[in-house]
Amino acid sequence: MAVDILTPVSIWKDFELPNYIASIPVSEVVENGVIIKRFFIEGRKTEKGQVKIFSTIVKKQSTEKAPAVIMVKEFEKDSVLAQLIKLAEDGYIACTFDIEGKTDGDRFTLYPEDIDYANYVNAKENLTQLKDSAKETCFYEWASVLKYAIGYLKGIEDVEKIGIIGAGENVTALWQAVAFNDDVSAFVPIYNTGWASYKGHYKFDNEPEIGFPDEKLAFIAGVEPQSYASYVKCPTYSICNNNDIIFESDRAHDTIKRVDNTVKGIFYENKCLHGLSKDSVNTIKIFLDKTLKENGKEINFIEPEIFSKIS
Repeated sequence: MAVDILTPVSIWKDFELPNYIASIPVSEVVENGVIIKRFFIEGRKTEKGQVKIFSTIVKKQSTEKAPAVIMVKEFEKDSVLAQLIKLAEDGYIACTFDIEGKTDGDRFTLYPEDIDYANYVNAKENLTQLKDSAKETCFYEWASVLKYAIGYLKGIEDVEKIGIIGAGENVTALWQAVAFNDDVSAFVPIYNTGWASYKGHYKFDNEPEIGFPDEKLAFIAGVEPQSYASYVKCPTYSICNNNDIIFESDRAHDTIKRVDNTVKGIFYENKCLHGLSKDSVNTIKIFLDKTLKENGKEINFIEPEIFSKIS
């Protein structure tokens, strides 16, 4: 089957957000001085309908103007509401916008029939397969949702700056959403810095150069984070596990060094095979505070000196 090999520029060059992104309220409650507001926003239109993006915003009643942090939930994991409340208590406007789609219950993003493959439950078994091009993938639809979310927040008067954080498979869509986007001031990709197509082919081995088929080349060029990194302009801070059992960590530096900003770095987590320790969580908080609440100029990531000793 022939596929089109498209670059990030050719995929997203015609993408435009509407001047006004409408919202539809669902509920609003106040708990211990924290407002929890749930609603839908209108996403992109397709031939069969329009994406309805399930959204949650959490903030303290006393918070007026403040930076916003979008936290994207890992697929098939529990709600991030507790983390949003913690961010709100720290003075942020904390948000999550669902990209996973169809799940149990009725609080999820609704994708029209013609892009039913955007529901993670339908996509998870063939995430790296392309039908025609990278524009006909779940990742394109998820990134579109996040671009609409960022555009929606930009239109809220109380929002000063916008940061975005995610972990796991969904981070591939985050890289696409942040690329070409001047409205994002901080980006925290956890675990996932791309190179999924190289799984099993280690950076530091003696294998000959890999010959990928066209379908895989199209996925690398149009979907993988390493292809989008050079179009990311904001401060970027990644958390990676040295011996991650799911994501490639040896090539993480190759992705982060492509980011078009002097404020960029990686925290290599040694205490977990796949997860976050208290130390890495604290460094994320410092990074968000410096970039979103302050001007970020005091952040200096220093290249470590790496050496080995045989004894």
